[in-house]
Amino acid sequence: MRADATRNRQRIVVAARDLVAREGPDVTMEALARRAGVAVGTLYRHFPTKNDLVAAVVEESLARIAELTEAALRRVGSGAAPCGELATLFRVVAAEHPSDQAVKQAAAALDVAVDVHLDAPEPGTPLARAADALTGLLDAAKAAGVVDGAVTVEDVAMLLAQVPDDPTGRVRARYLDIVLAGLIS
Repeated sequence: MRADATRNRQRIVVAARDLVAREGPDVTMEALARRAGVAVGTLYRHFPTKNDLVAAVVEESLARIAELTEAALRRVGSGAAPCGELATLFRVVAAEHPSDQAVKQAAAALDVAVDVHLDAPEPGTPLARAADALTGLLDAAKAAGVVDGAVTVEDVAMLLAQVPDDPTGRVRARYLDIVLAGLIS
């Protein structure tokens, strides 16, 4: 893909993430193109349907979470404390992805097929990368005795998926304090 096409695609995905989170699944493709600063035809060349676009937004979010989780696991491999890395991961994901809940709701409303089954994600996908890295991070935390051995990747994903989105961040911070106090001993 040409550099300008890559930039346009990224601008479209960023605009969609913001607008879909704020306005829901009824946002028009024209509004998305306008927000991204591209022609409607450019938007449709990259994403023939709104479902394709919302799926790309979800996929990009999962890719970012995979990057964050893999980086945390690398730091643990270099001697960082697993409990600190797990806590930081929770806080960063919650701060960087406050609109994920709205995007997931839009995806559900549009009946967008997004594979979010942690027990058997397709190898090589962002979801598989995130699940693998989170498994390693949890294993390190369990080995260090700071996380109960019964805690699973699915448990952590569920806790992250329920982080409340609030404008001030106070409710989210309180939620994370409670969750982390219960998760990390």
